[in-house]
Amino acid sequence: GESGGDINITGGTGSNFNPSGLVSISGGSGNGVTGGVTIFGGSDNDGLGYSVCVTGGIGNGANAGGALTIVGGVPGVTGIGGAITEAFLSHDGYSVAICARTKEKLDEMKSAYPEIVAEQVDLGDRHQAKQFMSEAIHDLGGLDALILNAAAIDTDFRNSDTDENEIYENIFQINEVANVALMRQAREELKKSHGAVIFLTTRFIKEDMETPPSIKHYVASKRRMHQYLEKFRQDEQNKDIFVFSVIPGSVETRMTRSGMLFGDET
Repeated sequence: GESGGDINITGGTGSNFNPSGLVSISGGSGNGVTGGVTIFGGSDNDGLGYSVCVTGGIGNGANAGGALTIVGGVPGVTGIGGAITEAFLSHDGYSVAICARTKEKLDEMKSAYPEIVAEQVDLGDRHQAKQFMSEAIHDLGGLDALILNAAAIDTDFRNSDTDENEIYENIFQINEVANVALMRQAREELKKSHGAVIFLTTRFIKEDMETPPSIKHYVASKRRMHQYLEKFRQDEQNKDIFVFSVIPGSVETRMTRSGMLFGDET
């Protein structure tokens, strides 16, 4: 990881969105398996309780054969969230819980993976977020990793009937309030397991990156969550929880496909 506990992945063969729909993010040469997800928190990858790894390799996973993972978020069944979920479930020994707002997508995931815990949740309501986390931990029998992938973007709410304040409030509730609620509900279980919180963020949180006006509230929410996670990580009460912010490289998602971030050349 980078200094400060962050993992910064900006491209290369280990972060490509491959045709099978899965994301491979590796902590070093030879560690990634195409079509899987690998997120390491240290340079030696010795699996001493601080890595979250789905590679099928020997000795890389801190909880290989028995990881209990929650992928939280509206995109938990599509995009990066869906790819992470499928990567975990394509390997034996991983139990996964996901949430999403769209019932049809959840039904598709449950049809493909009957063992998954999948709940319809509106993360715009923090009470639903907390209830989902509590029930998911119970159903999984514990928790080793919480992947915070939930995010709404400005254009999800921008129409002729909404103003900037409404857009800000909607994004604030989903991208920040819900994620904090999930973390707080999961904290005690993660302390027991010496587990990890993995936050999917954006390259636009970097100070030298110009924020596209069309997603200014989205980027601002990611920056604030990054700051919150830094404080969370530094809190002595959370010393047994490993915290990572992951900046993927260019990944094909609904945002990039629509040209919202990179224009027509995407």
